[in-house]
Amino acid sequence: MSHVFLSGILTGMVSSVVLSPADHIRILLQKQTRAQRYKGSLEAGRDVYRRHNIKGLYLGFTPTFLREVLANAVYFYSYEYIMRLFAGGKSSSEAPIMGAFLAGGLAGSNSWLLTYPVDYLKTVIQSQDLKHLRYRGVLHCAREQYRK
Repeated sequence: MSHVFLSGILTGMVSSVVLSPADHIRILLQKQTRAQRYKGSLEAGRDVYRRHNIKGLYLGFTPTFLREVLANAVYFYSYEYIMRLFAGGKSSSEAPIMGAFLAGGLAGSNSWLLTYPVDYLKTVIQSQDLKHLRYRGVLHCAREQYRK
């Protein structure tokens, strides 16, 4: 089943390239004030890119990458493992349909249980004011959050 785990890792690596700026823009829109209002995600993304280039869009890429790699690897592996249990040790495609529902829910729970702390750090990093970055990286952010 190592190929399933590896598939999850590769999926996380690829998806983080798209999800990092998307998450950053979503967080920016969620925390906007009356003084700074964007009409939508495209306007916000263009503004961040215009003022801070690609580096601004990809603020928080490292924790997004870590979250996506870990989350997908754990999800894929857990899902396949649970499906094989429901299939009685046979191929996961032999599992009943209810097994797929349960496997998806349990795999998702496993995934979030392990990745929630990384997701929290990602959100803290991406919530920063782009003009005055407080955190130098994921480890610095983790230490500062732990001290609080």
